Amino acid sequence: MDEVPAREDLEFIRTLRSEEHRRSRVAVALGQLLDDESLGIQVLSPGEREAIRDVRVASTPVIELRDPRRYLVGDELLLITGLGLPAQRAEITSYVARLLDVGVAALGFGLLPVHAEVPGGLVEECRAQGLPLIAFPDETPFIRVTMAFAALLESERVSRQAATIQAVVGMTRTVLGGAPVRDVLERLAQGARGGAQRRRGREVISAGTMPTWVEERDLRAVVDRGPSRQRLAFSTVEATAPDGRRAEIARLRLRGSGRPVAIADHLLLAREGRLGRDDLTLLMVAGDLLDLGAATPTQRSSALDRLTMTLLADADLRPQDVSAGPEAHSRKIPQLLHEALGLTSGDGLRAVLAQRLEQQTPPGAEGGQLGDHRRWRQLLATPLVDGEGASIRALVSEPPSVELLDVCAQEGWVLGVSTPRPPSEVASALEDAGRMLGLARQRGRSMLAEELDGRRPGVSTWEGVVPAEARAAFSTRLLAPLEALGPERSAECRRTLRCWLAHHGGWDATARELRVHRNSVRRVIATAGRALELDLDDAGVRVDLLLALDWARVAHGA
Repeated sequence: MDEVPAREDLEFIRTLRSEEHRRSRVAVALGQLLDDESLGIQVLSPGEREAIRDVRVASTPVIELRDPRRYLVGDELLLITGLGLPAQRAEITSYVARLLDVGVAALGFGLLPVHAEVPGGLVEECRAQGLPLIAFPDETPFIRVTMAFAALLESERVSRQAATIQAVVGMTRTVLGGAPVRDVLERLAQGARGGAQRRRGREVISAGTMPTWVEERDLRAVVDRGPSRQRLAFSTVEATAPDGRRAEIARLRLRGSGRPVAIADHLLLAREGRLGRDDLTLLMVAGDLLDLGAATPTQRSSALDRLTMTLLADADLRPQDVSAGPEAHSRKIPQLLHEALGLTSGDGLRAVLAQRLEQQTPPGAEGGQLGDHRRWRQLLATPLVDGEGASIRALVSEPPSVELLDVCAQEGWVLGVSTPRPPSEVASALEDAGRMLGLARQRGRSMLAEELDGRRPGVSTWEGVVPAEARAAFSTRLLAPLEALGPERSAECRRTLRCWLAHHGGWDATARELRVHRNSVRRVIATAGRALELDLDDAGVRVDLLLALDWARVAHGA
């Protein structure tokens, strides 16, 4: 029989085949449909279910025509019962070729009432030409298949929208919080499930994971392609791997502060497969946010915030006699501080001191993202932050959240947080926070003053009633015999003894924490007991040693 002539495509179909519409189409993996056991799907081509799980399907039309191309746009799971299927093998060969030509993702064959089994010629041609073929039993009508597919499609659509919104919110918070450009790129790459780059002249900042076959020449090709003056025109190129996998790379030109710039500034996004409309939306939002960040004088603003914090920490803000001349202006400062922190009537401010414990910092972390004082402004929700690197101090209206304390612990930081104080008592609040930071360093975790205020009325800690000089003298005198063992053995004894006392004399618990054999713990404890000439089984001696070891750590900044 002669080849069926192709009719002219409908205008509506041509529109759906356009690049813009293809990007906006939501598709789901065929494997999700295969996992629905109630549909009773049988995979006939290529024969292994795993081989077609990742095939993307965007629609499930039912078309019983010998040449359905006029009504297809690509990525379909075409459903047929074989009503219009030709009988001759040559015609079946042409039929399968036409489906592949228009981009059909897979062919679904429903058994009965037309065919009791899938024609063998169709199975062989689908396998030969690489078209996935699945079969549905008689008890699975096509309406059931389309309803199951519609549910998967809606779930995918909602999931994409939620992910896009979450990514946009995250990037917005990142930029407004003054975080580095790399943080924005990380969120962009995560949202698009690919890799992102900012290229400004020779400077390249990367985040996420680029497809392994994307090379520097591919990235340069998209940067050099098209007129760079067009702000909203995405330039895209494809990169193909040796095994046929494809990746798409998109470029967006950044405007910077809005003034003409001599150095080209581009934002790139790449992922395996095709970049969808959601991906390009994220790229455009990231570009706008980076432009916004470039237009904001963050360095000057940060410098002013740190200067303000320094002045507040060193100033005497207690009410002055109004007859004292210029000093009377200090009466205004607490009120301005009250307004700057957004304190309501009766609320007090809190001081926060943060310090990184070097020995607890994860390898390669370098303090993580918390080393940047601008990052602390965002996390603590306050403009009054001072410090850089391993030490930070701040004034806040609310104590840090549990989630923030967890982040700090993961990155090797501890915080000391004061009790609420009136805005006129900044120095006192900082002193209180310093005392809590000392306890935090001792215990290896952040400390809030409220934890100590939760004791019975009138009961305080030793740190609150024993002067620092007396604590230092007591610890030095009690622990002095250990110094005769030499620096290394003395440090080992102090570390092991402190851990052993914290575990109430538990040998196994101490060994686990120190990652040594319990016999090693016994040996070190015995050495310390002989050097100190103390009975370590005595409860009073243990209390004295625990206090002395903790106070010695504070005195030496350990």
